[in-house]
Amino acid sequence: MVSFCDLGGCVGAVYFDETPLLDQSRVKPFIIAALLFRGAVSCHEVVHQLSVFCHKDDLVDEIWDTIEQDYTEMPRAEKLVLEVLGEMTGSGLLRYNERDELWVLTSSRITEVISWCAATGGRMPSHLNQSIY
Repeated sequence: MVSFCDLGGCVGAVYFDETPLLDQSRVKPFIIAALLFRGAVSCHEVVHQLSVFCHKDDLVDEIWDTIEQDYTEMPRAEKLVLEVLGEMTGSGLLRYNERDELWVLTSSRITEVISWCAATGGRMPSHLNQSIY
């Protein structure tokens, strides 16, 4: 029987010879999918989604990061998710709810959310539908 380790360490490696390392452009679609589904997302929720597809080195603590040329304090996947969420928060697309530790979609950039829905065939989160009408 073939184990997942023999296949490259993750399920996504079954289809590819080499699983690419994560970057912000590969993390963003996972965040968008969760935001369209629930209207809010936590960092760990996105990291768990990514863990099925990403390279095992993206999930390890205290590993040498070839891009940053330093040892990482947190897994690369978590760092990238936080960077993308911070970028989205800085642009006004999200707000951070400290009580629930969630990033929540705001209605201030509703046109961008509508374009996500149009591109993916998705549906607007309920709390944004109510703010339009």
